[in-house]
Amino acid sequence: MNISRIKLCLSAFVITAWFFMLAGASFASEYPMTTTDALGRNVTIASEPVRIVSLSPAITETIWMLGAGDFQVGRSDFCNHPSDVLKVKPVGGIINASVEEIALLNPDLVLVQQGTPKEIITQLERLDVTVVTFSLPCSLDEVLHQIGEIGRIIGREGEASLFIKEKSALMDAVEVSIQKSPERVRVYIGGHSAPFMTAGKGTFIDDLITRAGGINIATMPLEGVRTPDQAWPQLSPEQILLADPEIIVTAVDKGRMNTDSGCDFVSSLARDAVFSEVTAVLDGNILLIDQDVLLRPGPRIFDALDELAEYIRKVSGK
Repeated sequence: MNISRIKLCLSAFVITAWFFMLAGASFASEYPMTTTDALGRNVTIASEPVRIVSLSPAITETIWMLGAGDFQVGRSDFCNHPSDVLKVKPVGGIINASVEEIALLNPDLVLVQQGTPKEIITQLERLDVTVVTFSLPCSLDEVLHQIGEIGRIIGREGEASLFIKEKSALMDAVEVSIQKSPERVRVYIGGHSAPFMTAGKGTFIDDLITRAGGINIATMPLEGVRTPDQAWPQLSPEQILLADPEIIVTAVDKGRMNTDSGCDFVSSLARDAVFSEVTAVLDGNILLIDQDVLLRPGPRIFDALDELAEYIRKVSGK
């Protein structure tokens, strides 16, 4: 490489670094700030948090994705990604977190998602601990909005803005790709034994399927007492057969993804009295996705979108 080329590369590097520095600076959070949380409370964050407790795996993943993992001092028992978070002090479950353990960590901010009992929130507030509650996102747009709000609260607004821009571009690209064909592939994400619990309208899982180019069978007008507007319906065997999914997406523990037990699971569907009759199993269109990636409305849900959209394109021949 000659000297001129070296200088050109260095100049490009400096310009890129300068751009990201300005991007971060232009989105710097200002304190004190007030946010209205999912419980309708106006919560004031006095200064940039440096001791954060998260009782939500999705929120924890967001904190670390935004580069603030070093400031997390407490987590729920279910927060397991990235692996470094396992070094953070566990304080109990999402619904039975220990107020005493949290208080001993002397946090200046506790982040929770709806599902954490109000009693825990009230007890923490009595100890002068700042608590912000987030709703469970109903769509991928809401996931991005929540990531943006978390970024603003913890002083990582610039990083959140860049992530939102990147994933918005991904969703736009996926949308362009599925417009090539008006036909949508029928997709089932849910349980594999009766009652067949699944995600319906108004859930981020339904939005994931739709954005990836599929049609969620739980939203189809199937015969029975269930309506297609339920958020978490239970399907009957007859409804599964009537909907005839062309793709089955299965949430699997990461440790089983590429093992014999994962293959055994796929073959078990072929022996099942219900699923052995549906197109997805007959054609071998069963997609295994890490359950933490698929079922958590956090940063990695966009990895699931990318993977599912690619699989749908393959199955539909687009």
